[in-house]
Amino acid sequence: MKKIVLGFLFFIPAFLSAQTFDSRIDSLIEQDDWFGLEREYRQSKAKLSPHYRLLVEGLLGLRFNRIQQAYDAFAAILENHQEKLSGHLIGILFFFHQILFEAGTDCHYTADSWKSVIDQLPPDTPEELLKQFRSYHRLMDSYRNVPSQEWARKPEECSVRFDYIPVGRGEIIRIPVQVNGKKADFVFDTGCSSNLISEEYAEELGIRILNDSILINGIHGRYYGKSAVADSIEVGGITCRNARFGILPKAESSALDSARLRGFIGFSFVRPLPEIQLFPQERILLFPAKESPVPPSAKPNLLYNDILYTQLDFDRHPVLFLFDTGNASADLTQRFYRRFPTWSDRNGTTGTIRLGSLGGIKNKKVLNIHELPLQIGNQTLILKNIPIILDQEETTEEGNLGVSFLRLCNKITLNLKQMYMQIEPQTDDL
Repeated sequence: MKKIVLGFLFFIPAFLSAQTFDSRIDSLIEQDDWFGLEREYRQSKAKLSPHYRLLVEGLLGLRFNRIQQAYDAFAAILENHQEKLSGHLIGILFFFHQILFEAGTDCHYTADSWKSVIDQLPPDTPEELLKQFRSYHRLMDSYRNVPSQEWARKPEECSVRFDYIPVGRGEIIRIPVQVNGKKADFVFDTGCSSNLISEEYAEELGIRILNDSILINGIHGRYYGKSAVADSIEVGGITCRNARFGILPKAESSALDSARLRGFIGFSFVRPLPEIQLFPQERILLFPAKESPVPPSAKPNLLYNDILYTQLDFDRHPVLFLFDTGNASADLTQRFYRRFPTWSDRNGTTGTIRLGSLGGIKNKKVLNIHELPLQIGNQTLILKNIPIILDQEETTEEGNLGVSFLRLCNKITLNLKQMYMQIEPQTDDL
């Protein structure tokens, strides 16, 4: 399986203009280089104008899961600096409303406010952008009378035991959940932005369908699902009330049916939690009572863009990976190939593989890499027999870390407050 994105995964250059403030920082934003922007901002902060500093703080807040920081920065821009950032205003307005919608405190106001923004867009706004904005409004509007999502947990350490089920080129993680008090088996999928379920099982589990409004990206392109809400969903002692779901069209849910699974627990379920820990050998997903200490010298290596990314080092170069527990294996993208063509050609052999996702299976041309060494902090992992997928759509990431990556580790700690990943590899694989 590959990543699934509900609603919209807009990349910032798509609707932030070329309005120039600082050439180095502008370039980093254009390249989606958020780790580079974080470093550059620390050094250049004092030199930036107040309105541009707020813009950068808002973008960094979004990408490093500092949502209050992002909200405060965008609110200050909209209140005091609209004229000076007029070229960025559509993007800022979208991100501000996205924060409000995900907080869910007043979807009635958020939907009406976003509709007002759409109605005031200039006539030359691209039709595709308008279509997506209107669809996002329908999604917001479908939740206008639904209470906000709320998370609750036991005060002590919580955990759930999972198992692996074979699919395609490897395995995915199956975890027991309770939806509206009814037991079911779901895929734990950090490469999916939200919770997903087929329409048949939604009815069986008492999930209320709200509207035909969600855009879903599958392997065969974009298609429409439905928005829905469950009274509650519980995983290992963590409960989300008024949990939002996407409903898959029947034709797109064959992957679930064939594996006898009910749906997907997406990244949105765990995102508000300070930390999660995976023990791939013991098959335990753990939610600690308090965060693990982060080394004082540690720098963020996790990134949020509707789903979870991590930056690892290859040959002393930072490489961005999608952290995707819903993907059976690991792979590399065209973006990796463009950065390291000589190394890839020297170490790869040509071939094809069959990739599956919601929406179908496709044959893809690949370069098969025998060994890929990756550095994570002071640890090294060797990924073996990893393909570079050559004929695919453009991606932000340069690779995808699926269950085959997890299987090389004894423990993976994802600190979602500090946005830092630590691993304990199996000693046999060092």
